Amino acid sequence: MMQNFPERIICFDTEYTAWAGSKERDWGEEGEFREVVQIGAVKLKNLDEVDSFSRLIQPVKNPNLSEYFSHLTGITQEMLAGAIDLDLALHEFYTWSESLDLYSYGLDGVVLKENAELLRLSFPFSDSRFLDIRGIFRNIGIATDKYSSGTILHALGKKPLPHAHDAVNDARSISLALKILIERNAILGQLES
Repeated sequence: MMQNFPERIICFDTEYTAWAGSKERDWGEEGEFREVVQIGAVKLKNLDEVDSFSRLIQPVKNPNLSEYFSHLTGITQEMLAGAIDLDLALHEFYTWSESLDLYSYGLDGVVLKENAELLRLSFPFSDSRFLDIRGIFRNIGIATDKYSSGTILHALGKKPLPHAHDAVNDARSISLALKILIERNAILGQLES
C-alpha cells in the first residue's frame, strides 16, 4: 500500500429520479427533482471491501418512477414497496459511515444535501466529508465526462462491472478503479490533497 493513503475510506453512489432528457435539462422542467431513490456504498480498508450499505428510498415529490429511470437502474415501482424514507436512510448511512471520508464520482454529497433541504430534513453530514473522486482521474489524464461511476473501469482498460446504475455496484466500480490506480502507482499522494 502506498504512503499517505487513508487506510479506511468509503466509496458511495446515489441513484435519483430521472426522465428522458432530464440530465441534459439539468432537471430544469417543472416538477423534475433529483430525488434520491438509492444510496449504495462500500467501506474499504486498504482498498479491500470490508462492508457494504444499500438502501432504497421512497421519493416524495415524484413517488412514481419514470420508465426511463426503471430501465436505466433496474429499480422498479414494486421494489419501492420496502423502501424507507430519506430521513431514516440519511441517518442510517451517517451511522454506518462512521467519520470516514466519503468519495463519489461526482457531486453525490451535494445531491443528498439538496434532498434533505427539499424535504426540510436535518442533514447529519458535514460538507467536508464529501469528496469528488473525479479530480484524481482527471489528474492522470482521464476525460471524466466520458465515463460514469459505473463505467470508469473501462477508462482503465478493464471490463465494467455488470449492472451500472446500481448504486452499490457503482461504488464498487469506483473502489476497483482506485485499487488499479494504486497498483499502478498512478495516484501517489493524491487522496490526501
